[in-house]
Amino acid sequence: MEFLPIRLPQFSPNDDVGIIVDWAKSSGDFANKGEIICNVETTKSIFDVEAQVTGYLTTVVDPGTEAKVGELIAVITAEPVSNDDVNNWLHRTDTTKIEGTTTGKKVS
Repeated sequence: MEFLPIRLPQFSPNDDVGIIVDWAKSSGDFANKGEIICNVETTKSIFDVEAQVTGYLTTVVDPGTEAKVGELIAVITAEPVSNDDVNNWLHRTDTTKIEGTTTGKKVS
């Protein structure tokens, strides 16, 4: 099973952290490419994070949690996976060495 990491995007040059305001999709939900999966608050504004690929979302960071830019916040897989599957993958994988998606845009 391939896990595609979703990392916290850098929305502006001065922001190095963001707070996950809420998840528009829940763990286990199917997300199409381009769908909003969560909202992130920075010092400047609230931004949308979109799915960059189509697949099943598993969130790693709870709403209200502060995350660093580039930090893993979720994963997307082609098939549904259990939380145990994701936790096992996290424990055996150095996620800092796996490229992931980090795209977001300002909420209008």
